Amino acid sequence: MRLQKPRLFALFAALPLFGCGARGKSARNQQPSLAPAGLATTCRKAPRVVLYAGAGAWPEGVAALHETVNELGWSIVETRGADFVARDAELLLVGGGWAPSQRDAFGPRGLSEVQRFVRAGGGYVGICAGAYLASRTVRWEGQDYDYPLALFDGVAEGPIAGLPSWPGFGTIELARAPEDAEAGSAGSLRAHYYGGASFSPLAPNVKVLLRYPNGAAAALSLSYGQGRVLLTGPHLEGPASAEPGLRALDRRFFRHALRWAARDCSASAP
Repeated sequence: MRLQKPRLFALFAALPLFGCGARGKSARNQQPSLAPAGLATTCRKAPRVVLYAGAGAWPEGVAALHETVNELGWSIVETRGADFVARDAELLLVGGGWAPSQRDAFGPRGLSEVQRFVRAGGGYVGICAGAYLASRTVRWEGQDYDYPLALFDGVAEGPIAGLPSWPGFGTIELARAPEDAEAGSAGSLRAHYYGGASFSPLAPNVKVLLRYPNGAAAALSLSYGQGRVLLTGPHLEGPASAEPGLRALDRRFFRHALRWAARDCSASAP
């Protein structure tokens, strides 16, 4: 499917009622240090990206991720889930939307292929619903659901009390670790919140990158086999045309996070 060129400022300034959800079947120009301890650092030039755009994908988020990847100069193709083939990519992006539909679209074969892909050294970036999809347990509105992908061996819980109420949305401030904060950022980033998860518990292979105002983990990097996984509950993928909702500082963090997950070494981190 060819995406029409989006009017992204309007889309991100007035988000439609379809962002993230996870109900399912029960069961100093200094860049942040994203890597958990012990993670391999072999780099790649011009990583190939596969972007999930099937059932349950938020169309505005798909368009924003296309724009961000194009800005980085990487190649990008879309997958509908079940047709994902590990050899076609170095990085898989799964954005916001509705996690149960994403899970069903990948199906058992597709999810197993994603696991093999990451275990062998691929990168996975999950945003909002894509982060719920990658977690072993989803706790949505107090109910637990088992999810089979389980790149993060923990609980993704949402929506979060005290933040814009689902299915509403809003812009929030996220705290960064002091050693990762850029000069002048006051140790914070701005993001769109649309029902995304917090993450717990945190194993030794997990590094917290961002925290919600209540202190809960909002974004993680972790290792899975030889691969790299980045999960974020809030949305940081807004394109340049989404200003002033997201600032250049916030977009720079997300671009650097993509470079890390893809092991990109074609240029210095933005």
